[in-house]
Amino acid sequence: IKHQPGELRVEEQIRAAAERELSGMTIYYGGAPFAARAIYQEAQADVRHLSPVAMLVLLIVGILAFRDPVGVALTVGAVAFSVLVVIGGMGWWGEKFTVASSTLPVILFASGSSYAVHVLGRYYLLRADHSAADAIAESLRIVGPPLAIAAATTAVGFYSFVTTDVRPMRSFGIACGSGVLLCWLTSLTLVPAVVALFPRKAHKEVRLDRLGDALVAMWHWAERHRRVLVVGALALGALTVGP
Repeated sequence: IKHQPGELRVEEQIRAAAERELSGMTIYYGGAPFAARAIYQEAQADVRHLSPVAMLVLLIVGILAFRDPVGVALTVGAVAFSVLVVIGGMGWWGEKFTVASSTLPVILFASGSSYAVHVLGRYYLLRADHSAADAIAESLRIVGPPLAIAAATTAVGFYSFVTTDVRPMRSFGIACGSGVLLCWLTSLTLVPAVVALFPRKAHKEVRLDRLGDALVAMWHWAERHRRVLVVGALALGALTVGP
């Protein structure tokens, strides 16, 4: 049943009529239209709650790591820009906003924020001994190839949804893959451009050496206890087969 813009959907008309005629009684609704509407509304509610949480976590991580408002704004802004472009592109393309596509903001904030973090993190480490231009150039040289590989593998994983017969899932996969690539591209273009225009220097207390030393120590521990790690991983995997 087609409806004009502003007109109540058929399930909404049924619901209004039932509540009007059967007021005071407990009413249960069933059927595909009601189920689809309920799933869509629940997904929208989840996104409204999860998106601010995801952004808050990203802000906290950025503040603790960089202690620089420009760095934090770049980390969040690069992903927000990508989300807007992807969702706007879907609108221009005529794709409907479905349950699957409603999760795009949360997924892109989770999977696309790491690219700008890697670029800025390396930049701040190098900035102490290099000029802003040299630091960002060296940062891109170091983290560029790994980020390209990470973005390519993540995007291909999302693009694999094109093999499904469900159109909303195909649109979701294309949108997520494109969003990941856009986040990656933004971290290699917008982030360096802003840093070049407004040279940043890491706060004197912002040193990632301790974190790096801890990771190296963990690596050496794993190297010395390879059998323990392998056996432990196999045992953990075996325990999760049943559940």
